[in-house]
Amino acid sequence: MPALRYRPVVLEPVSKSIYRLWPLAAALWSAGCIVPMPIDAAPAEVNLPPYYSTAAVTPPAERVIEFDPEVESELELRTGVIDDPNPEDRIFWRWFYNYQRNSFNFAAGLGPAEGAPPEQKPEGLIIPVKPCEDLVVGASSDENIHRIELIVADGPFLQSTDNALNPNQDVAEGAEYIKLVWFVRFDRSKCP
Repeated sequence: MPALRYRPVVLEPVSKSIYRLWPLAAALWSAGCIVPMPIDAAPAEVNLPPYYSTAAVTPPAERVIEFDPEVESELELRTGVIDDPNPEDRIFWRWFYNYQRNSFNFAAGLGPAEGAPPEQKPEGLIIPVKPCEDLVVGASSDENIHRIELIVADGPFLQSTDNALNPNQDVAEGAEYIKLVWFVRFDRSKCP
C-alpha cells in the first residue's frame, strides 16, 4: 500500500485574507444602504365625466327623428339615469335648440344653478319639445332639420363672455362633460 502523503496546511496571516474578502464586504454593506422611494399616501383622484346608458335614451340620440306636425304636436326627449363615477360631483345640465355659437346660443332649459347634489342626481332628464313653436326660433326659414343638444357636466357652466369658445356651453376648468344631440326633421309648412 502506498503511503499517504499529507500535505501540510499553511495558514495565511489574517491580514491577507481580509484583503481578499474586502470586495464582498463592501458590496454587502452598500446593498444595505439603498434608500427606498417614498410611497404616496393616496393616489390623486381623477375627475371622470358623467355617464348615461345609450339604451335608455329615447328617442335614440345622434339620429334624425321624423316629426309630422299634422299627426302630433309634441315630442319628448329622455336620457335615462345620469350619474357620475366621482361620488361627490354635482350634476349640471343645459338644453339648447338650434345652437349657433355666434348668434343663437341661449339655453332652452337649465338644471339648478348650484347643480344637483350627489344624493339627488337625476333619474333622467326629460324635456317636452313642441317643434312648431320651439324649433323655429333661431332657425332660418329654409331649414327642415333642427338640432337639440343637451350638455351634462360635473362642474358649473361659465358665464359667457364675448370671446367664449362655446357661449353658454363652456364649463369650469377641471369639469368634465358629455353632450347628447338629437336631430328633428319636419316640414314647417305643415305647422298649424
